[in-house]
Amino acid sequence: MFNVGLRMSGIGKHRSAAPAGAQYAAAAGTVLSLTISVGDTVIVFTQSNNSPSSVTDDGVGGSNTYTHLTGYQWAGYGDAWYCDSAAHVAATVTMNGSGAPYQNICGASIPTAIGHGANGATGASNTISITTTANGSKVLGCIQQAVGGGWTVNHGTEVARSVYTDSGQCILLETDVPSSGTSTQSQATGGSFNNALAVEVKM
Repeated sequence: MFNVGLRMSGIGKHRSAAPAGAQYAAAAGTVLSLTISVGDTVIVFTQSNNSPSSVTDDGVGGSNTYTHLTGYQWAGYGDAWYCDSAAHVAATVTMNGSGAPYQNICGASIPTAIGHGANGATGASNTISITTTANGSKVLGCIQQAVGGGWTVNHGTEVARSVYTDSGQCILLETDVPSSGTSTQSQATGGSFNNALAVEVKM
C-alpha cells in the first residue's frame, strides 16, 4: 500500500528539525514518540486496515484526551485526532485497536496554539486544499503513497517535514498560513499521492 519514493533521504523513522517549541514525529507501527507539554495542541494522524478505536498517551497522571476529527477520512482508514490543550506532560502516543499489517502514525505538538480549526480536508490526485478560518494558522497535512517530485504551497510557507516508512514512505507537512483562505498543498509534476488529510491549527 505504501509504495513511496520521495526526494528526501533517510528512509525509516525520522524526527524533523522543528521550529522553536514545536515537535514533529512519525513512525511505522502503532506507537509514536512525541514530546508533549501542558497546554500544547496535539494533532495525530493514523492509518491502518481499520479505524483505530482510540488514541491515548502516557501522560503523567493520566492520558490526554484525543478526539476523532469526524467527517474527514480517506479510503484505507486514514484518520485525524486532536487534543486542543494537553493537560498532562507525555512522551509516547499510541493508536489502539488498529488492524495490521498497515499501521502508521505521525503527529505534532504545538505550543501557543489555541486548538484545531473547524475545517479539515481530504484529498487525492496530487492536491489537497483546506479553507482556514483564522489569520496566522498552521496547516498540518499528512500525505501518503507519494511518488517523486517536490512540494508546492499556494498560500503560506512550508515549514517542516517528517518521514516514516511502511514498505515505503509517507510525509507530514506543516504550512504557515498568514491569512484565512484556501491553502493548497500539491506535488510537483512527476509526483503523485493517493491519499491525504489536512487540519488547521489556530495560533
